Amino acid sequence: SGVEIAGALAEMRSYIVPRDYPGVNISSMHIYLVEGRDKLLATMSPETSSDCLKVLEKKGVNVMLNTAVKDYQDNRVIFGDGTSILSGNLIWTSGVKSEAVEGIGNSEKERRGRILTDRYNRVQGFDNIFAIGDIAITDDPQYPAGYPQLARVAISQGEQIAANLIAVSKGKPMEPYEYRSIGVLATVGRNRAFAEWGKFRIKGFMAWLAWCFVHILFLLGVQNKIKVFSGWVWNYFGKDLPVRLIIGCGVPCKDAK
Repeated sequence: SGVEIAGALAEMRSYIVPRDYPGVNISSMHIYLVEGRDKLLATMSPETSSDCLKVLEKKGVNVMLNTAVKDYQDNRVIFGDGTSILSGNLIWTSGVKSEAVEGIGNSEKERRGRILTDRYNRVQGFDNIFAIGDIAITDDPQYPAGYPQLARVAISQGEQIAANLIAVSKGKPMEPYEYRSIGVLATVGRNRAFAEWGKFRIKGFMAWLAWCFVHILFLLGVQNKIKVFSGWVWNYFGKDLPVRLIIGCGVPCKDAK
């Protein structure tokens, strides 16, 4: 999410602001992408991560790796090492941490405190408590850091739990959950995206088309698909966005009526 938002903001600064707000000095608009790990797009290959970094830097995004945000006070972002930067806007896109539940110990396998489950998505030590999605980490040797924290993973886990509960109600055994990667996609703006399916990788315009197709495919309803597709086509050729911002100095004008 952070990569995609940083790319979108960089394009807004390049295309939208100069045209709609000519009085705004875009050289004073700085975009920082702060990442706690040593690479972007942690679920993708090192090659893709490196390419993504180069694209964002070319767009004018200041990427800070191995840096954690500790606090935000008085329009100042404070990092874990004590340094800070001024920022009037902070967009938080980091992962989630599960709330501690009395009687259920969070796993120590990850700093995010995800709940450890078995291959049936059952919380370790329980037969009738399940955890899926971002809050869970499955004891799977092939994924020691847990499955990717993506919506498709949680959806497929939910479907497996539903099938298992139905099976149990009929006196049948449960089936273990098996994660099957259907690929990972990320876009960093206009005509720029990255896609991976196993060892197969594409980037650039073709990956961007794949990203668009997949996102429209998973929308509910034909009407939604048509609306989103037509809107994207309009925005692509017109470089226009239907959202307008009211930008001011932040201090009410004395003469305003």
